[in-house]
Amino acid sequence: MIKPKVLNELVNKATAEFNVQAIFVANRDGQILSISGNAKNTLVSNISILFGDCQEIGKFLLNDEMNLQYMFAELENLQTIISNFENLFYVGIISNDPKTGILVQYMKKLHQYIEQIK
Repeated sequence: MIKPKVLNELVNKATAEFNVQAIFVANRDGQILSISGNAKNTLVSNISILFGDCQEIGKFLLNDEMNLQYMFAELENLQTIISNFENLFYVGIISNDPKTGILVQYMKKLHQYIEQIK
C-alpha cells in the first residue's frame, strides 16, 4: 500500500518536473486522493464532475481488460489525460500543452515513479 504522504510528495515532484498545471490521483469512485499544481483549487470540482458524469464509461474504458490505456478530456481549456494504475486508482495530468504525445510520455513516466514507491 502506498502511504499518502509519499504519494503527495511524488505528485508534487512530478508536477514540477513535467511543468504541468496539475497532477491528481483519484480512487476508483473518482474521489481525489492527491492533487498538486497551481490549478488544483479550481479543478477539484471539475474533476469530480468528470468522474461523476463518466463513471460507468471511465470504469469500462480504463479497466485492465481493455486495450485502451488513456482517456482524454478538456477541462477549463486544459488538456487532461487520465489512466488506470493497476486497477487500484486513476492518475491524471492536466496541462495547457495540447500535444497529447507529450502527455502520454509524462503519464508513462508517472506510472514508473508510482511503481517505484508501491
